[in-house]
Amino acid sequence: MSKSWLLAMIGCALLIAGLATWSPVALVVLVVGVSVAVLAWLRPFYLLALLILTLPVHVFAMRFGVGQLGLSSDFMDKLAFWKEGVMLILIAVLAIRRLVKRDGFRVPLYLFDLGVACVALLMGVYVLVAPRLGIGVYGFRNYLEPLIPFYLLRFTSVTRRDLRNLLAGMMLVSMVIAVFGIYQANFWTFRDLYDWGFRDANGKIPDAFYMAIVERQPRLRAVSTVTSPNELGLILMQTIILSVVLLLPRERPGWQRVALTGLITVTGLCLLFTFWRSGI
Repeated sequence: MSKSWLLAMIGCALLIAGLATWSPVALVVLVVGVSVAVLAWLRPFYLLALLILTLPVHVFAMRFGVGQLGLSSDFMDKLAFWKEGVMLILIAVLAIRRLVKRDGFRVPLYLFDLGVACVALLMGVYVLVAPRLGIGVYGFRNYLEPLIPFYLLRFTSVTRRDLRNLLAGMMLVSMVIAVFGIYQANFWTFRDLYDWGFRDANGKIPDAFYMAIVERQPRLRAVSTVTSPNELGLILMQTIILSVVLLLPRERPGWQRVALTGLITVTGLCLLFTFWRSGI
């Protein structure tokens, strides 16, 4: 072993020991960050796929931390930026991979991309002139951040098999959140919602989480693992449309037809329990 490697290892050991003494949380963040960066460098698509598949349960994890684990809302709000951290690491790693010629494939740009760039620029200007910068950034994050995984996927080297596996994983996640939504709408109570962290900053269950079919007899709407019943309905509707399209080819194997039919049935039932007027 060369002296440079030995010195590097000693330096890393001292850094880890110092962080463990000063702030264990900082040590955990460092270890996770380095692990994510290594995975992004070696297998960027795997990291991106994990990000996409875990996004639908992100909000539920934050609520679980507050409601069931008793963690503070401030801590969970900070932890909620994990996905932005992963995206930034992916963006940086993909840029470096291109600079060092590790990724040599060309990414075509379309008129759609120019339109997105113009909208992003316009929104950026509005953020800068907003009376409260925090609100402006929050709105920018909500509306444009979902486009980042889309562009990361375009700038990542993937095969058709990778995309098929990712699509299958996304449909499986849709099935899971649909089943949970059905269970939630039929067997949970308002107390369950509260105990599992489904409450706003004021400690109350949002009005959007229930409706009164009969006066003074409110009924819970399916929220599942996402932000609101309406967002759940949008995800379910997209899954149903995609499943129907995949069912159309006659050469589709029988087991796939059965799986897609089951997915349509479960997600359609959950869609009813969201009471999402735009979808129902």
